[in-house]
Amino acid sequence: MSGEYHVWIERLSTAVRVSAVAALVALIAEFGFRLEDAWLERVHWVELGVTALLALATIARFAVAADKRRHFAEHRVECLLVTVFLGCVVASSAFGEAGVGLRWVVILAQVYLVFAAVLTLARANEALLRQRVRPELALVGSFVLLILVGAALFMLPAVRADGAREWSWSDALFTSTSAVCVTGLSVRDVAADLSFRGQALLLALIQLGGLGLVGLAAAVSVFQRRSLRLEEAGALQALLGVEDLGSLRRFLQYMLAITLAVELVGAVLLWRGAALPADAPGGGWWWACFHSVSAFCNAGFGLHADSLVGRAGDPFVLGVLGAAIVIGGLGYPVWTDLLRYRVTSLAILRRARWHVAHRLGGEVTRLALHTKLTLSTVGVLLVGGTLVFWLSEKNGVLGGFDPVLGWVNAAFQSVTLRTAGFNSIDLGLLATPTLLFMMVWMAIGASPLSTGGGIKTSAIAVVFHMLRAMLKNREQVDAFGRSLPRGIVNAAVSVVALYAAAVLVFATALMATQSGVAFLDVLFETISALSTVGLSRGVTAAVDDTGRVILCAAMLVGRVGPIALLWTLFSRGPSVRYEYPSEKMVVA
Repeated sequence: MSGEYHVWIERLSTAVRVSAVAALVALIAEFGFRLEDAWLERVHWVELGVTALLALATIARFAVAADKRRHFAEHRVECLLVTVFLGCVVASSAFGEAGVGLRWVVILAQVYLVFAAVLTLARANEALLRQRVRPELALVGSFVLLILVGAALFMLPAVRADGAREWSWSDALFTSTSAVCVTGLSVRDVAADLSFRGQALLLALIQLGGLGLVGLAAAVSVFQRRSLRLEEAGALQALLGVEDLGSLRRFLQYMLAITLAVELVGAVLLWRGAALPADAPGGGWWWACFHSVSAFCNAGFGLHADSLVGRAGDPFVLGVLGAAIVIGGLGYPVWTDLLRYRVTSLAILRRARWHVAHRLGGEVTRLALHTKLTLSTVGVLLVGGTLVFWLSEKNGVLGGFDPVLGWVNAAFQSVTLRTAGFNSIDLGLLATPTLLFMMVWMAIGASPLSTGGGIKTSAIAVVFHMLRAMLKNREQVDAFGRSLPRGIVNAAVSVVALYAAAVLVFATALMATQSGVAFLDVLFETISALSTVGLSRGVTAAVDDTGRVILCAAMLVGRVGPIALLWTLFSRGPSVRYEYPSEKMVVA
């Protein structure tokens, strides 16, 4: 009897896989086209039928599972969705009006299908990692796949706003690349040219791009309490830079929790404390959610053609968005370390902590070197950037503000320069020294394993300490009482060198293919794309299709990272176990 059940389960699973294609077509048809009521009703019945089939398959698998507790733990998302779906069906039949109840059931069915698609994509990524595919290749492939899917969806008629001109393929590809790479550069006015559905698609691509498909796939597995195979864990350890396999699960849990918590708090603060535009698609709550997610992911997309220039006099909005940008740009390893850091680890209580630790046999906690370097570098950049921007523009664009708003806008620009891409002042009015300073800050970028790009703050900190060691004639590079391994120093120098080479290549390509553009503007735009910042001096809107492809390549390289891209293109050989005789030479 058990064998017959398993045969029927297998047949049911085959029917689910076949019907999934019909569900995908139905979702695309409803989302991307403006259907008549008769066709819309047919599409809804298809979605309901597929959802019912998925629910039946989930219930059947649970019924025949030998260990039902373990089965539920490994498939908790599907089980919870089935429970909510069946409860909604029963409630709408018993208590709700027919039309209202059916509408809610259809909405829940659509949510169910979307979650099922995300789970399928996550498990496909897991299968890819189990095949011993190099992590860098999986990372690049996931971003390219997401970009192409997003570009295809942007071509759908219902995605563009009423009265907006049709999107070309280059429009769609550039917008999708900018969203997935959380850059913010745009060749179309996303506020005016995208419908509410289009803006929702843009926000989904920003969120997926900020988290990364590979990390998201692993996080889904962790949420379902599935054990990661050794191949998966090893690949993710190499990709995410986690020191040991034991901390991988905790890191992924923190990654999801921090993302959702910060975005939710930011959206609530904006919704309750800001003067929201009533005419925005979806209402004021959508404006708050969109900008909160965009700020945390350091994307820089906004629902205004002038970014946040119209909000330059609103310190509350600038403060909330600035805080979300900083939190998203610090990186998940820093926040993981800070969340484990006890208040008793402050230096002022060091002696008391030592006595307590030794009497109770506890372990003294301390911040990791990466956290110390990141926090100190970010602090210097924020304070220094604010001061430099204010001094450079106090008689310029900041001259029209009162002193408090002048400092607020200077601080916000210092924050957003490092990969966020929002601007509260008109970039066309800035002086040349200000632009040069901005390009340096954009090049430095955010921190490793964050939602931002650039060279990264930790790499700049390591290079700084390397130069300090050279000036003091020290062979060993140290910081905060710790020595830095030679491999880390070499990696930091390589990142800086590769970034400079990438800027040279992409800027030269733009200058060679685009006419009538100033070199300073091209350099600004290249650094903005490569660091995934999104600030623009107008070059992006003026380039042709060739220029768009160049900028798309720059955004992808900046999001993935120069070293990861090189590791993807060129196989790494075995380590060299010999060295040649040394010989002196003249270098200066």
